[in-house]
Amino acid sequence: MEIQMKVILISVDNHTLGIQTVATMVAGSGGEPILFYLPSNLRRYPKAIEDGIMQVLRKITGEERSVLIGFHLKELSYSRAVQLVQAVRTEFGNRAILVAGGTYATSMKEELLSDFDHVVVGDGEGIIPIIKSMETCVSVSPMIESPPRMFRYPLYAEAHVLDENGQINRRHTRPLVHPQYKHRQNMEIMLESGCGYACSFCEVATLREMFGSAYRILQSDPVQSINIIREQLGLSPGIEYVYFFDEDFLLKSEEWISTFAAEYASIGLPFFIFATPRSISKGKRKLSALANVGLDTVNVGVQTGSPRIARDLFGRKEDRAEITDVLDVLTSLYRNGRVTSPPMTDWIILNPYEKKEDMSQTIKLMQDMPLPFNAVMHCMNFFRGTPLYKKALAEGVIPPEYRFRFDLHDFLNRVGANEFGLDFTSRSNLEWLKYNTILAGMKGLHTIKGATRYFGSINENDLPKYLETEMSIKEIAELAASFPNPMDECLFPWEQEHAHQQTKGGG
Repeated sequence: MEIQMKVILISVDNHTLGIQTVATMVAGSGGEPILFYLPSNLRRYPKAIEDGIMQVLRKITGEERSVLIGFHLKELSYSRAVQLVQAVRTEFGNRAILVAGGTYATSMKEELLSDFDHVVVGDGEGIIPIIKSMETCVSVSPMIESPPRMFRYPLYAEAHVLDENGQINRRHTRPLVHPQYKHRQNMEIMLESGCGYACSFCEVATLREMFGSAYRILQSDPVQSINIIREQLGLSPGIEYVYFFDEDFLLKSEEWISTFAAEYASIGLPFFIFATPRSISKGKRKLSALANVGLDTVNVGVQTGSPRIARDLFGRKEDRAEITDVLDVLTSLYRNGRVTSPPMTDWIILNPYEKKEDMSQTIKLMQDMPLPFNAVMHCMNFFRGTPLYKKALAEGVIPPEYRFRFDLHDFLNRVGANEFGLDFTSRSNLEWLKYNTILAGMKGLHTIKGATRYFGSINENDLPKYLETEMSIKEIAELAASFPNPMDECLFPWEQEHAHQQTKGGG
């Protein structure tokens, strides 16, 4: 049976691959999904933006008896999704069937049924029986859970996009403003789903816990993948960079990588991949093959220099020696001109489980790692449903009302909110804050310029001074404010104007 009803899929997030994958399933069943990309860095859309979105939805739905509207939910952007859900309910009543999917749906499945008619957990194919039940008037469970069983390619189609100026336009590409990914004219794609790690802070651990042995790492066909990339580039000739958002690109076989590299050579664009220390250790020949055809950046998660935190809290597999060896592999590729950017390393800061000794070990690891490399600091967030969230909640490390409310890179607002409720009259807590502030300042390029070693924004002369000086809360705040803020220049012009009006008390 071909799908006749209108199916609208909405992302309120900067990343849209979730709804594009579901769109592929809808299209494969004979439907014509309508995509909305509505990125924002605000917790709620201004009223004018909400009204503009609803105006477009009214025009699309017309007098349809019923329409399915699916939301891809993430924890940080959930408040914007709920805002639109409430507006849709007011506007369309029960003729709008609302479906929740995505990582937040996995974590909060039962709770979401108060706002949504259906929740899809795991494979997005769960949307198909919902659509068919609406067309045949045969009831289906409000909760549909199934592990992903096959790889799904994202659908690249013209979409309704909230642009840089706060207008909704039809276009193939969309604006991307993010403190980690600066390229604006880019293509995003995943060629594999799943990860070989199950870190306690990650949603992968939730999925592994939920589906057990049914959890699978699913791969694409390399030739078909290149054909999809080539087709999208033909539709959007301004694209100049490709982001592969596979959780670990190097999990693929050497045969897969070899075929992919041979085909990608004709694309001619630089590209970005994620990898893990273990896959890099085992995948040197894969990296070399990718470097031959435009590999620009390898993003590898290190997270911490503390063995206690890495193994006992996060469930990470590698030790300090392996991290150093992996960085030697990656920096050698850069120094030898095989890739065009230094490796990018991810670190977790503002972790309430860490002590001064743990953070000292992280700083020492950075001091010992081969140069150059870029350090990206992610503030600790406890994603609902993950093993680490459950542990922190049970142990009182986070309060029951804790919510993931700030961007992962937003150090200043996180510190200002003191979301873990720490008492900074305590010397140990003050030391914790000072060391985290120093780590925040170590974001950026670690390299040697002239005769000076730089640790991101901190040079080798200042680092010992910061470490050895006892600081007051005011002095720590001043130090934090002196470092570049990764959230600067992340707002679109319309967001900046709204923020300015809010500051003035204008709305």
